[in-house]
Amino acid sequence: MSKNELKNSRLQKFNIIMAIAMMLALFLFVNSNMLFAQEFKDVNFPDGSVAGLESKITVDKEYRIYQVSQNLIKFDLPSVSIVNISLYNESNGLVRTYIYNNLKAGTYEINISSVNLGRGNFTCVLSAGNVKESSKLIID
Repeated sequence: MSKNELKNSRLQKFNIIMAIAMMLALFLFVNSNMLFAQEFKDVNFPDGSVAGLESKITVDKEYRIYQVSQNLIKFDLPSVSIVNISLYNESNGLVRTYIYNNLKAGTYEINISSVNLGRGNFTCVLSAGNVKESSKLIID
């Protein structure tokens, strides 16, 4: 093997190693950002605000639902609406539904009876018109 061929061979190997390293770095960067975005998107604050890109894009972000105490949830309505609040267990089975007709704009609190619910984590989904908002409900 001549000196020139040896130099080209080493250069090719170096280029391949650099390309693999760059692809690996890009893969790790993209995956870490996706994981961060997913975790950031799911953060609900006690005042009912939601962090993340989806809540910033949503026009109707005034529809909020959040847990105030163990059995008390609170929700805000920006306009008159029929409200449907559904509770789902950890296996996504519907366990309870509350329906309220023609609620005026404002803030409402609902005491969720834990009778026949048991302990655990529940997903509370508020539907008002074409808007759906969800929050976690924990019953000890």
